[in-house]
This record gives sequence, C-alpha cells and structure tokens, in this order.
Amino acid sequence: MAGLTQELKEHHIHLLSILQLAKINGFATLETRELLRSARTTLLDHLRKEDIELYPVLRTAAIKDPAIQDTLETFAKDMAETSQVAVGFFKKWDQGGTDHDLSKEFGLLQAKLVSRIRREEELLYPLYEQIMAKMPPN
Repeated sequence: MAGLTQELKEHHIHLLSILQLAKINGFATLETRELLRSARTTLLDHLRKEDIELYPVLRTAAIKDPAIQDTLETFAKDMAETSQVAVGFFKKWDQGGTDHDLSKEFGLLQAKLVSRIRREEELLYPLYEQIMAKMPPN
C-alpha cells in the first residue's frame, strides 16, 4: 500500500533535485543536457507508474464515490496544463532554445511541477492509501 506512494514520492524528490541542479548549472552545459534527459525520463516513468498502478484504483473507487470522481477530474485538468508546459519546455530545449527562453519556460515548468507534486502528496496519495486500507488482503 504505502510502498507505491513512497516510491512515487521518491520520484518527486529525485525529479526536483535534478531540476534544481539543472537550474544551477544553466542550460548550455553538457551536464545540464544529461540532467534534463534524466528529468524527462524520470517524469515519464513516474507518470507511467501512476497510470498503471495508482489511477486504476482511484478510478474504480470513483465509480461509487462522486467526491473521488471530482478529485480525479480536477487532477486530470491540472495534468493537462502541466503536460502542456512540460512538452513546451522540452520541445524548446530539444530545438536549442536560448538560455533566456529556456529559463522562462523552465521556471514555469518547475513551478507547475512543485505545485502538482505538493497536491499529489497532500491529497491524491493519502486518498489512494485510504482506499487501499479498506481493500481486503489478497
């Protein structure tokens, strides 16, 4: 139960630390290129894990609980916005955008991710853990 949410929280810590290092190093260095590749991979792996393990449990519970459904809809809208920001940043980065352009986009990406992560850890993961605690053991 808590294993999944703990793993997802560790992804968050790793992702935010990668982004912080990239911000400190600037976007023109080879090290930052590697860091941003790692950030993209970490983010995609994290989202995949949520899609496979977290969201199916929440969606099943939402069938019987409108409050959970509302929460999922709110998080889905937020994820659409966050994904748009992430895709925009990585597209500019892949195309060799200037440090100024990348810095602006990066700041937006970092802010969106920090906000999303905080909300996941405060709302979504505890909800998942409550649902799992009520399920009979396998």
